[in-house]
Amino acid sequence: MIKVKRHSNPAFTLIELLVVIAIIAILIGLLLPAVQKVREAAARAQCTNNLKQLGLACHNHNDTYGGLPYCPYNPGLGGPLTLTVRPWAAAHGWTVDLLPFIEQQNVYNIYNLNAPWSGPLNSVAIATKIKVFVCPSAPGGDQSGARFIPLDRGPLDYIALFDVNPVAAPYVGFTVPWDPTGVGALGRNIRRPLTSITDGTSNTFLLVEDAGRNQHWIMGKYVGQNVFAGPESGAWANPFLGACFDWLWGWNPATNTRGGPCAVNCHNGGDIYAFHVGGANVLLADGSVHFLNSSTPLGVVVELMTRSGGEVIPSGNLN
Repeated sequence: MIKVKRHSNPAFTLIELLVVIAIIAILIGLLLPAVQKVREAAARAQCTNNLKQLGLACHNHNDTYGGLPYCPYNPGLGGPLTLTVRPWAAAHGWTVDLLPFIEQQNVYNIYNLNAPWSGPLNSVAIATKIKVFVCPSAPGGDQSGARFIPLDRGPLDYIALFDVNPVAAPYVGFTVPWDPTGVGALGRNIRRPLTSITDGTSNTFLLVEDAGRNQHWIMGKYVGQNVFAGPESGAWANPFLGACFDWLWGWNPATNTRGGPCAVNCHNGGDIYAFHVGGANVLLADGSVHFLNSSTPLGVVVELMTRSGGEVIPSGNLN
């Protein structure tokens, strides 16, 4: 009889299996941060590109109409902001003015400029999710429900800055003269020409990040939905103060309230806020996009916000 010699394959012992699992866990632990960094770098690059497209659209608007978009157009404003000519019956913001310049002519065509932005005649238009208005780093992305924006209205992560709120004024270090149209590049009831930016277009904000609304965030922590402006503040079609444009408030970490020296990535209730590590993207009036360091003092942010303050901007804050 011929005997067949069998070769047995020894199985893994429990210790060997545990070692393999531990090695895999270590490798995953090493890879995950790298993957997250790559994803964030891609998201920040897309956010930068969004602002570049919005900057180009603003310049094209300026060339076409002799000025930058209204911020906002509001026929209901009186006093020095009273319009002698009212081509439209309802208010609208810079976001609507830019639609034809960001390949959204179809949305602009169905937006009724003579009807309230939040009314039934504009419900279809304002539910459009416009990619260039959304920073991919913002929690919830373009999903209105995840961002607590009602009625599926499209979100907005970029705003114009209007003026220094009185609660922040004591922390600025100098006085900013009052201008009812706003001290920034974009103005209320005015198509302000680029030539009016006497501080220089390379020294003046056009738009800045204020990402994540209507989720409310303070110093990197989610704090709910009822801390700042109402539920419509994060909708791109909302033309009013506290939505597509806002005061510069500042933040006081000591009291956990608005009105303080912290200016960048402190809260997203109207100030400059992003979900990028170390700062936020800002669009300057010359069309360039820069990364504003989170350590930038409030006074420097105000200098960059004003269009004709005559300040000398210190170096080292914009990358």
